[in-house]
Amino acid sequence: MVPPRPPTLYLGSSMNLMTIDSVHLSRGSRKVLENLSMTVGAGDRIVIRGDNGSGKTSLLKAVLGLLSLDSGAIRLKNQVVGSRGWSAIRSSVAWVPQDGVLHRFPVAAEEAVAVGLAGSRLSRRQRHSRVKDAMESAGAAHLAGRCFHRLSGGERQRLSIARCLAQGAELLLLDEPATALDADSRVRLMDLINGLPDIAMIAVTHEDDLFPSASWRHLRLEGGRLC
Repeated sequence: MVPPRPPTLYLGSSMNLMTIDSVHLSRGSRKVLENLSMTVGAGDRIVIRGDNGSGKTSLLKAVLGLLSLDSGAIRLKNQVVGSRGWSAIRSSVAWVPQDGVLHRFPVAAEEAVAVGLAGSRLSRRQRHSRVKDAMESAGAAHLAGRCFHRLSGGERQRLSIARCLAQGAELLLLDEPATALDADSRVRLMDLINGLPDIAMIAVTHEDDLFPSASWRHLRLEGGRLC
């Protein structure tokens, strides 16, 4: 028997940036997401809480096209994730993982930010300008020549956000962004995140008090469903 379709959660703006429609996802024999639906509008800010292993990171990876769905569809700007049309606009979504990318590689901070422009057709001057502007917006311009893997966790997270901004992302996926940061670094990082204008965000976390309810819509992932 086909389970009843849950009501779609319409959040914020009437302009749909992303739609998740009746998604089912399994990892091996375990059901991770079950009949999950929601929409995200331009500029929406959503935090999804859940216990470790509840499927929060799997949801983000599915949005990024890194996991195949059992059924249902995820659409970015009305293009189905995984389709040819989606491939042309996939840079509209960017991921900030728990710890900064490339943290084991001896690259300069500005080179780590430039990863967000991989495959772009920008000129060298344009790439440099985009990286510089993104690092300034993320409060990380002073880190440009520093070795990325020698930076603190908070500094790497700032650079991960700068990478997403350089990429021109319209939707940021934040995966436990403050994990392992000390109290001061957490405050500075959240000040940065909350101060980013005109960009939609989905943050997943197991923490209760990291994101202010005044500016973030709070949901919970339980049993593969949002509530």
